[in-house]
Amino acid sequence: MIKFTVVTPKQTTDQIIDRINREAEAAVKKSGLIIVRKADGVADSWSAENTPDWDVEVSRGNKGAKASVSRDGEPAESATLTVWELLDKGTATRFMGLSSDWISKTSPGSLQSGTGQGHTTGLSKLDKGGIEARSFEDQIWQEVAPEIDKIVESAIDELIFRAQN
Repeated sequence: MIKFTVVTPKQTTDQIIDRINREAEAAVKKSGLIIVRKADGVADSWSAENTPDWDVEVSRGNKGAKASVSRDGEPAESATLTVWELLDKGTATRFMGLSSDWISKTSPGSLQSGTGQGHTTGLSKLDKGGIEARSFEDQIWQEVAPEIDKIVESAIDELIFRAQN
C-alpha cells in the first residue's frame, strides 16, 4: 500500500501567481536600477547636455517580468548620435580636430570617467582616425551580472520559502 498526503496551499493559485509576478517585477526593477547606477558613474564628469538620462521600464510578458533600461531619446528621436553612442560603439572615422593637449574623459576598458583636458579645434577634411569603442554597455553588463544573478536567486528563494510556509 502507498501512503501519501495532499498538501494544499494556503493561498489560491491566482494569489500565488500574482505574488510570483510581483516578486519578479521587483527583482527586475532592482536589477535595472543597478545598471542605471553603474551607467551614471561612467558619465560622472560629463557636461549636463552630454549626460544621458536613463529610464527603467518593467513589464510583464508571457515569459515573466522584464526590465528595459534605455537612454532618454532612445531609439533615436533625432538624426544625430549621442555622445554615449559615439563613445560606446566607437567610430571608424573622425573629422573633428583635437588640441595637442587632448586627454579624453573616458578610455576603452574602463568605466571610470575623468576630468579630461583639451578642446576641439574644428572640422577637418582629413580623417583624424576613429574613436576607439569604449563598450560601456558590455562592461556594465559584465560587472552587474553577478549582482543581478543574486537578486534573482534571492527572489526565487523568497518565493519558495513563502510557498512552504
